[in-house]
Amino acid sequence: MEKDRFYQKKNIQIFYKGSSVFVEKKISDEDLNTIGTVHGGIIATLIDTAGCFVFKEKINTFSINTINLNITFIKSINEVGEKITAVGKIIKSGGNIGISEVNLLKGKVICAKAIVQVYFKKIKAST
Repeated sequence: MEKDRFYQKKNIQIFYKGSSVFVEKKISDEDLNTIGTVHGGIIATLIDTAGCFVFKEKINTFSINTINLNITFIKSINEVGEKITAVGKIIKSGGNIGISEVNLLKGKVICAKAIVQVYFKKIKAST
């Protein structure tokens, strides 16, 4: 999943450290909106990805679908060339529902916080 064309095309890097997932992107001119800050859709994409991929133990046997994405934007980001990182941690994983917490960082500064709820749907084996 981490090698998906979407992530490659958007220059998004995904890696794990301990029980956390890190989703990184270097900001380019294409990521800025008309007022010169990073578009909220870019931030939402990084947060959504981290909020789902943190459940790495389920990725191969379940389809993981976001059912609720609640983002609080705290600080705008406007520096082209800067790296931003979404860091996801599991809050709860049980049954068909998972909840994760994601912080979007520029360096050590929190620019957005989110709670991501996901639904796990068992992938049927091919016959």
